[in-house]
Amino acid sequence: MLTYIAFCLLVCVLAHNKKRSTAKAFLVSFFFSPIIGLIVVALLHDYSKGFPCEQYINNCNENSSVAQKIRNLRLLLEEGILTADEYERQLSRLRQKYYSNL
Repeated sequence: MLTYIAFCLLVCVLAHNKKRSTAKAFLVSFFFSPIIGLIVVALLHDYSKGFPCEQYINNCNENSSVAQKIRNLRLLLEEGILTADEYERQLSRLRQKYYSNL
């Protein structure tokens, strides 16, 4: 039983490294098996590299027009990737960047 819990805790460490919920990883590992927990955590997105919307915005082509960037932000909002607050924050960031270059 102690070994079983140790393997569950190893799954928690992996989840923590990916910036995922360690409690959920432990529960999945404990109730289903550490192997299943490991598979689930391995398939989850690695948020230690940043959230998908941040990666998209940061990697946005600098030569893209401001209108295109706003359209892309709007699509991210409509798809539920960005929250309304994050959308407004990124939109104001774009505006500041645009008006500072005039």
